[in-house]
Amino acid sequence: MAKCVLKETGQSISQQKVSRILRKCGITYKKLTYHYTLLDKEKAKSFNEEIKPLLNEYPFIALDECSFYPNQDPRFGYSLKGDRAIARKPGHKGEHYTLLFAIRNLKKNGVVYWKLVKGSVN
Repeated sequence: MAKCVLKETGQSISQQKVSRILRKCGITYKKLTYHYTLLDKEKAKSFNEEIKPLLNEYPFIALDECSFYPNQDPRFGYSLKGDRAIARKPGHKGEHYTLLFAIRNLKKNGVVYWKLVKGSVN
């Protein structure tokens, strides 16, 4: 939200200030209550197509790894005071995966290398 305010108004505010403003509006930070759902693959594919033009604007290369459970979600969120904070997530945690990748944002060969490994990597 702080980044959105900066983008829209040009004024920088801290995350703490955002939290105080939300609290004054009756929106509090609390543990999420989950409602289970499945990924909408068409929306995900559409999102990927929308962000492709952005990758050509700024040159970079990135090397990274991340370890995750595909269905792991945040435990806390914001909601109006007196209401539950509700989020959606699938019914099971799923398998543990590690993604290794190197990317660059060139028009050709954007992904230099990637590998998805079931389990952990040392």
